[in-house]
Amino acid sequence: MINPELQATVTNEYLAYSAADIFAHSLDMYLSATYLPEFIAGHVENILKTVIRTTEILLAAPSNYEARGEFAWAATQALNFTTFCGVENNRFDTHFIEHTLSAEYNIAHGAGLSILVPAWMKWQKEFLPERFERFAANVFGVKGADAGIEALKQWYCKIGTPVTLSEGNIPESDIPLLVEKLSIVAKMWGAESLYTNEMITTVLENAR
Repeated sequence: MINPELQATVTNEYLAYSAADIFAHSLDMYLSATYLPEFIAGHVENILKTVIRTTEILLAAPSNYEARGEFAWAATQALNFTTFCGVENNRFDTHFIEHTLSAEYNIAHGAGLSILVPAWMKWQKEFLPERFERFAANVFGVKGADAGIEALKQWYCKIGTPVTLSEGNIPESDIPLLVEKLSIVAKMWGAESLYTNEMITTVLENAR
């Protein structure tokens, strides 16, 4: 059951982490799928714009019932698989990597994702540049993939969730250790051909 009044008891810190998690669930798919139906693309963009709008309202007025309800509804839509209808060959890159960050450093899941998503986007943009340009234009009203990534990063800063490893109290010197641990996880899942040491290193280096 969605209960906006109960959710109003969540701290602003965890509201921001929740917003980052919704973005990650949406963008992992939106920015990696080889086929994305137009309807679903627009659906995801509306979810993200709703999260931006309602998060900013709620940070200023946590008890705003309408904004809380819309935020919860957007979260539900992002996580109930309606956004995956007709989608082909999507991945969960940032989630795959982030779970190890939370396990190793006891960082909130959403905080780890706000660090990783822009870093991953810098790596992923070369594969689907037109999708990144669409995201930049339709979600943040800016032009170009890099501008879209920067706009997201600045929004994370605005709502108070970390965007670098150091802001998450993760030593940059631990990157080789994290790569080693993540390579083990990738092998356990039979995904080492996708989550290569080079890919993981690049994403983590982008998060400096």
